[in-house]
Amino acid sequence: MKKYIFFILLLLGAISSIISSCEKIHHRIDENIHYEDSEGNINDTTLVPITINLPEVSFTQKEFYSANLESEAILNSIIALIDAAEPESSIYMCINQINHEGILEAFKRADNRGVNLNLLIDMSRVEPQRVNPAAFNFLRGADMKNTQIWETYNDIADAAINENRFILFSKIETTEGSKEHIVFQASSSFTVADSRGAQDAITLSDEELYHAYLKYWNEMKDRAISGMTGYNYFFEILNAGNTEAHFMPYRNNGAVISGDVSLDFLNRISDPATAEVRIAMAFWDDNRIAILDKLIELVEQGAKVEIVLKSNVAATLSRFEVFESKGGFVRILNVNDNERPLTNFGSRFMLINGTYDGVVGTKVTVTGTLSFTANSLRNSNTAVILLKDDEVYNRYETFFNDLRSLPEYRASGPIYAGFPETFEHVPGLTGTGGTADVGVYIAGFDTPIYLSTGVWTFDNSGFRNQVTDKIVSPSHAWRSARPATGPSTYLAMAFDVPNGASKVSFYYGTWGNQSGANLGAPCTFALEYSTNQGSTWTQIGNVITEAAWTAKQVSFDVDIEGPVRFRIHRFGSPTNGADNGSLNIDDFAIYQKK
Repeated sequence: MKKYIFFILLLLGAISSIISSCEKIHHRIDENIHYEDSEGNINDTTLVPITINLPEVSFTQKEFYSANLESEAILNSIIALIDAAEPESSIYMCINQINHEGILEAFKRADNRGVNLNLLIDMSRVEPQRVNPAAFNFLRGADMKNTQIWETYNDIADAAINENRFILFSKIETTEGSKEHIVFQASSSFTVADSRGAQDAITLSDEELYHAYLKYWNEMKDRAISGMTGYNYFFEILNAGNTEAHFMPYRNNGAVISGDVSLDFLNRISDPATAEVRIAMAFWDDNRIAILDKLIELVEQGAKVEIVLKSNVAATLSRFEVFESKGGFVRILNVNDNERPLTNFGSRFMLINGTYDGVVGTKVTVTGTLSFTANSLRNSNTAVILLKDDEVYNRYETFFNDLRSLPEYRASGPIYAGFPETFEHVPGLTGTGGTADVGVYIAGFDTPIYLSTGVWTFDNSGFRNQVTDKIVSPSHAWRSARPATGPSTYLAMAFDVPNGASKVSFYYGTWGNQSGANLGAPCTFALEYSTNQGSTWTQIGNVITEAAWTAKQVSFDVDIEGPVRFRIHRFGSPTNGADNGSLNIDDFAIYQKK
């Protein structure tokens, strides 16, 4: 009796294991098809129809990427598509990195089933050279008779890479019948490492789009070893303008094309005041800062614009704080501080809702592997799809809102609207630079000056724009006077910001030259705050004494509740005649308490 019970338990365990495996790869098991051989193994030649609603959108799950854990969602969708490829059909893959065992095994099953596999795998740079050899060894050693593999080397520049992550299926079997011309485009490589981040993928059935991608794939194959320097950028506008595909690098006849594809997408917004723009961008550099300048312009014109960035990107990208100060929203996610929860992401997509190409109420999704770096646009192989599709947009908007809701990396809250104060909007202030000492000097501390952020007061100082002033933006900075002896000089807010403060930052510098005429001297000063409308002031941090011959930014982390104002206190020169140098201050920023 025990023998039979043991046998039954083994059988139940085997059945449970098979069901678990099938759930993991999201296959639909049809009870009328025999998937197993006599020993209970999955038959390598069996076609497994896929349940799919095209266009299909896939994302890694928030509960996984928010904890830096592996999410199989996109990888499983790839496996399911490969297992649904019909015999004698063709698969074309172009991938930056691949080492996922489940996908490699699925390719082997497809080959055994008679599917023709055409695989482009990158070896351009250190990362793919480290990851991809294992995939080559598996695929070339698996006796796959219907498979061709090419290594790709982008020879445009040292940093150039095949950044693509797409697969084309000529024909798949679904639970509703055969579907042809399938395009699968993902943000992630086919690796476990990429599955730990927030990633997106889209699957479409579109003959014109399929052939555009296949044309690009063949260009890649023909230039796999060398010749990418001669590649010519092309794009296709399909489905009455509702679908676009753009294939980089952005070059023609061996030279970089001027302009920017991503900027062109934004320039097609024709009524900014009613537009909404949401961008999740894993990679961005200052070489394409014109995109951020365009977003600042859109915000100033009334658009609602929101951005999600990684902390390592935000650390090097200039002007996003200016974007915030104009009313734009930025969420920065932690990817480099191991003492706090990590949230990585590789997605690079843009959502636009508004009047687009002159059509009111258009919902646009732009996704693929094109990031906001110069290398991605001008040197690397990347592809991007633009879709005008409400349902696709809505799915991506939900994904974006999940990213937006994750914890903020910065200890500080958002910058106050209107800040940083650039000390430009002063009645009577003229001049744009040069040697002329143009500006406004105020002798009395009680004289109000109406700036863009509010009313400020100061004495023995003004707004100047000599070549010896340390100006950040755009053409003037505050400069204190430099009496040989005398009292302190102040630059003070005559108004409160209402919601407390978590950080204050500004640029400072020493007026004058390091040597020769207009010789400057170090200046001693401090930042102070008041929570009683200026009746009393408290110093923040240490006194600063430094000869800063170029503008230098300083940041103070604070924790102040309720209404507060700030001032710069330049200490007076001592009675012995020693010179406390003249001070420049520019781009004064205050961040709300979180």
